[in-house]
Amino acid sequence: MVMNNTLASKLTQTWGNWLQQTPWDYFSTYTFRYDISSSRNERYMLKLEESLQKHAVSHKIFWVVEPTSNGFQSHSHFLIRGEEAKEHIFQFYQSKKLITSRNVVNDPYDKKLGANYYVSKTLHHAKAMYGMSYSVDLQ
Repeated sequence: MVMNNTLASKLTQTWGNWLQQTPWDYFSTYTFRYDISSSRNERYMLKLEESLQKHAVSHKIFWVVEPTSNGFQSHSHFLIRGEEAKEHIFQFYQSKKLITSRNVVNDPYDKKLGANYYVSKTLHHAKAMYGMSYSVDLQ
């Protein structure tokens, strides 16, 4: 579904306002070593969520799979709460040999910029996929 600019802007603003309620620690971008399609990337995200739960990692993440313009690859963005979660996410993708440390950017979340700033970078794409995962202690 293609949204008009007004609707897309309103959706981004609403998401950002809701996400702003969480004291995030990081905004991360993962660029893969190989071409990873959006659908494959989404499957990795769901496996990552399972891994975080299985290992009882205290976390709250908002993730976005953003396709690139060529349609053959994608990259991932995260809002992350929890140092252990940040490390677990990195180890998860590194164990699959999909990244190296130079393919990952973990910037401290700047509360002054607000969540709208971060999600507007990622949700603008009509084919972006997104989700949220959290542990019971960080609902």
